[in-house]
Amino acid sequence: MGESLDDHPLPLLRAAGLTVTVNTDIPAIIGTDLTREYTGLREVYGYDDTTIAEHSRAGIDASFAPARTKERLHQLTDEWLASSVV
Repeated sequence: MGESLDDHPLPLLRAAGLTVTVNTDIPAIIGTDLTREYTGLREVYGYDDTTIAEHSRAGIDASFAPARTKERLHQLTDEWLASSVV
């Protein structure tokens, strides 16, 4: 996630209404994965599951994946969110 999330403008970008995606680019080189990235959003910004799911959906929508893959990933995101609200 870079040097410091504390200094990242992500909350300001979200507050401005911009679509923000969370990415890992090349996990083997960067040394992170989406789980760590989302964990950082939760720990640093206090984002809840709904906000994490919004980031997931934005990434899915911005991807070059085929429409059927995007539909399935959205479904999986919805299922995860529904299971986290217990």
